Amino acid sequence: MKVNIELNGGEFLKAAKSSILISLAELLTEQEEEVKDAVKTVDSVKKQKKEVEKQPEPQPEAQPETKAVTIEDVRTALRKATNAGKQAAVKQLLADFGVDNLTKIAADRLPEVMEKAVLL
Repeated sequence: MKVNIELNGGEFLKAAKSSILISLAELLTEQEEEVKDAVKTVDSVKKQKKEVEKQPEPQPEAQPETKAVTIEDVRTALRKATNAGKQAAVKQLLADFGVDNLTKIAADRLPEVMEKAVLL
C-alpha cells in the first residue's frame, strides 16, 4: 500500500504531515495485527475441521432383534428344564414370581421369566 501526502508550507504543515503519517502508520500496524489474528483463527478452525473429518463417524450399536416373548416360549423353556429333571427349580421360579402356574404370570413379566427359565 502506498500513501502520498503532498503539502507545501511552513513548519506547521510539515509537523501536521508528520503527525498524520505517524497516525496512519499506527493505524496500519493495528490493522495488520488484526488481520494476522484473523488468519490464525481461520487456520485453527481449518485444522480442527480436518481433525473432525478424520475421525470415523460413530456407528450406532447394533440392537439385537427382540421378539415378543410369548407364554408358549416360556412354557417350552420350562418344559425343557422339567424334562432335564429340574422340576423343583421350575416350581421355585414360578414361586419367585408369586404364582403356582405359568398362566397366572402377567404378560409384561414373561420376558423376565424367560430370562431366568433359560438359565435353569
